[in-house]
Amino acid sequence: MLEVVDCPVCGQKPEKFDNCPGCSARPRIRTLFPIMKHVVAPLLEDERVLLAKPVLAFATTKVEKHQLATCFTAQKSVSLYGNYGAEHEEGVDVRDLARYPRDTYAGVFGVLLFDYFPEHDIALRECFRVIAPGGILLTHI
Repeated sequence: MLEVVDCPVCGQKPEKFDNCPGCSARPRIRTLFPIMKHVVAPLLEDERVLLAKPVLAFATTKVEKHQLATCFTAQKSVSLYGNYGAEHEEGVDVRDLARYPRDTYAGVFGVLLFDYFPEHDIALRECFRVIAPGGILLTHI
């Protein structure tokens, strides 16, 4: 059985798997903290070449950007629609990343990204084309 732990965003203890009463963080955001610390960080630990490359980050929130910064030295903020902050590039479709050269990124990140379209095979092919050898695809649902 899964144990409900203190919220890594604000420290309060949510009831069951509801949004945090202190900061309203959803369960998927709260689970991102241990994923970054215990899965992603160890994978990238010895990949010095990757650390020089940014992560291609789709539609990231402030909390997600903060967590990505614990593992990646730089981020390229993109989305198909919407503005997600300074130096953000809008109009980027994960199914067509032709504007980016092969092996450009240390990884591709997107929460709920694959929920919005059925062409997963095309999007995955594009992601793996732009991810440098040893890089990661982190999609969080």
